Amino acid sequence: MLPPNGSVVLLGDRDFRSTSLMGFCKRRGWHFRLRLKGDTWIRANRRWFQLRDLEIRPGQKRFFQTVYITKGRQGPYPLACYWKTGEDKPWFLATDETASGRTLLEYRKRFHTEAMFSDNKKRGFQLETTRIKTQERINRLLLVIVLASLWMSQLGLRCIRSGQRRFFEKSKRRFYSLLQLGIASLVEQLNGDKVPHYALPQIGSRGKRLFSK
Repeated sequence: MLPPNGSVVLLGDRDFRSTSLMGFCKRRGWHFRLRLKGDTWIRANRRWFQLRDLEIRPGQKRFFQTVYITKGRQGPYPLACYWKTGEDKPWFLATDETASGRTLLEYRKRFHTEAMFSDNKKRGFQLETTRIKTQERINRLLLVIVLASLWMSQLGLRCIRSGQRRFFEKSKRRFYSLLQLGIASLVEQLNGDKVPHYALPQIGSRGKRLFSK
């Protein structure tokens, strides 16, 4: 599923903090940005301490280029630390490349994919229930999911722009992603025996249709 010359960067929250996973990435030639828990032991500047004891304040960034992780002395790995103002806890990011501001920027991309994971799994297409193991079949299924996601996301966006979102989310809290909102909008139109508006997705600045009728 990966292009032969592609570069892989694995972004993971604290559930993926395993040093075994870091070793796996290195063996595969992958890069990684994995968040560590505050109770993780590290060795930096010739002393052992837990990350939660690191001197860092809200709004502050700190970078270490040689850190051993856990008492098993895994590493050395670079470590990026950042406490965003307004958040309860800082980020502690283990990486295989130089720890810098770029490490933080790349890790932020993880939050862009959270809704997509939900859409592809339990709250959307339920990809995990297919049990498909053949790569070619998975690729074909993913192609269909991508096209359906483009369509539903466009319907969701148009629903927001037309002021109809309030009919699906009664409170100020947002429950639906763009895709989920698009599905809800389409189902509402079909149940009302209406012809769906914008039934075919449009892409590009010139609004070229992805499909022809």
